[in-house]
Amino acid sequence: IKELWRVLKPRGKLLITVPCMKNYEEEWREEDVYQLGNPKTNQKYFFQRFYDNNALKSRLFDSINVEPKIVKFFGEKNAGTFFEYEKRWVQYGLKETIKDPLHIVQDYQIFSSIDELPGMGVCGLVFEKKGENDV
Repeated sequence: IKELWRVLKPRGKLLITVPCMKNYEEEWREEDVYQLGNPKTNQKYFFQRFYDNNALKSRLFDSINVEPKIVKFFGEKNAGTFFEYEKRWVQYGLKETIKDPLHIVQDYQIFSSIDELPGMGVCGLVFEKKGENDV
């Protein structure tokens, strides 16, 4: 995020989405899904972080010393919905992903805070860089 912020033009907007949950969690996989060649840790490859409020602040906001202008949360209505979908996606591939719009309408909603999420969600952030003459 530091590099994204550094190269952003004055008055530019940086839009970021990250997975989130009430409690910080890291996901590790048996396979190097993105084939980045990263080393294994405890026989697994790092896959992604699920940010909580503290991780959003310490890993994102504080790293560029800017609070986001907009923060929105979108997540599953019932905990575990996404991980059940993920299992079906791995098993059925395209036959499952073509149902995504239906699943989103039925199983997900907007939440006003990360603490309201029953399970996993996505946090949308908008940062705006000040212009050269802005105070």
